[in-house]
Amino acid sequence: MAIIQKNPPTTERILGWIGLLTLAQLADLLTTHLDMNFGAVEGNQIAATLLQQGGLWYLWAVKLLLVIALIAVALLIRRYRDQSPGPRSDLAQLLLWRGVQLCVLVLAGTALYNFALLGEITGWLPG
Repeated sequence: MAIIQKNPPTTERILGWIGLLTLAQLADLLTTHLDMNFGAVEGNQIAATLLQQGGLWYLWAVKLLLVIALIAVALLIRRYRDQSPGPRSDLAQLLLWRGVQLCVLVLAGTALYNFALLGEITGWLPG
């Protein structure tokens, strides 16, 4: 597969993936909150620090700001592509798209792991 595609994804398609990222972030937050209510400890040091400093709402706010920043980057890349079409702007669009897809997969996997951990903690999932 070539790095530069003939037709890079549209901004709207990337924004759709950012919507999926938002859902994956919410799933991660919800499952983390449930796990912590049953005695689990946050394993991600950055998230653990944010939770310690400001609680779940603070972590939610940081994650929301990251999603808003990704939306801003998507719109900036769209503007760049309109003003300077070519391989560089196509590559920027493609890298953002693949990066967001990777984040969705990682966060969805994290939420599934958290859900399985909850099952082990509560005993309804053999562990």
